[in-house]
Amino acid sequence: MNNYIVLFVLISILHFSQSQVPGFGRFPAVSIVQNFDVHRYMGLWYEVRKYPFIFQLGGRCTTAEYTLQADSTVKVVNTQVRNGAEDSVIGSATLVKPGVGSLTVSFPEAPFTSEGNYNVLYTDYNNLAVVYSCSSFLGFLNAKSVWILSRQRFPTSDLFEKAYEVLRDNDVSTIFLSQTNQKDCPERVTFNAV
Repeated sequence: MNNYIVLFVLISILHFSQSQVPGFGRFPAVSIVQNFDVHRYMGLWYEVRKYPFIFQLGGRCTTAEYTLQADSTVKVVNTQVRNGAEDSVIGSATLVKPGVGSLTVSFPEAPFTSEGNYNVLYTDYNNLAVVYSCSSFLGFLNAKSVWILSRQRFPTSDLFEKAYEVLRDNDVSTIFLSQTNQKDCPERVTFNAV
């Protein structure tokens, strides 16, 4: 019996060690973008704020690049600089329902990861995106993630104000957000708005 308890605790720790902000109870019902235009969302995004994430410890210059594939899936390439070298993880995303900004994302080669949800709470496609993810475990534990993405490395303050407003309107805490260091980063191909 003790072995099962130890195994349960280890699985729980492993599951939540990769999560951003663990918590108890239910997570908020959020408003996901409707009439989501996946084509306009594609391209390069700079991560400018996020909830802490174990796989990003010590990382900076974080970007997410999305490319629509022929089979309607989205290729996801998340890149950061850690210890002076670029580090990327490649995944795949699928729209849960056409026209809704909710996707299922998986990174098959990343350690200890499984499918996750990726919910776009807001985007204007050309400047800003606010993304939220939450998963539950055992019905009473949850893990939440937030990313604020921008088409520019250094967005204007009004974009941050909009992002924080979106999070507050969805009852998503802004307390855990930390700034992503985007200084002295390698150049990337710039995004051209459609």
